[in-house]
Amino acid sequence: MKLNAISPALEIPATKPHPVSTFSQLPDDAYVNTQITKTLFGVSSATLWRHIKRGSIPKPHKFSQRTVRFNVGELRVALAAKMEA
Repeated sequence: MKLNAISPALEIPATKPHPVSTFSQLPDDAYVNTQITKTLFGVSSATLWRHIKRGSIPKPHKFSQRTVRFNVGELRVALAAKMEA
């Protein structure tokens, strides 16, 4: 880890990789949030929900009243279909 030049006792945490860059390393049974899904498909929130309604993006799984997550395996199938089209 890097040390802060002003106070060597304070450590500066290393930056975490963006979740999209590690998407390929996730298992198929993992779940990702809406923001990652929008980034993967390159769409806005409104367009994401339109694609879900049409069936070109899989429906999210509801984890609580205000939390939805998308299954990684299902997203990979949809992304592969998008690449073939």
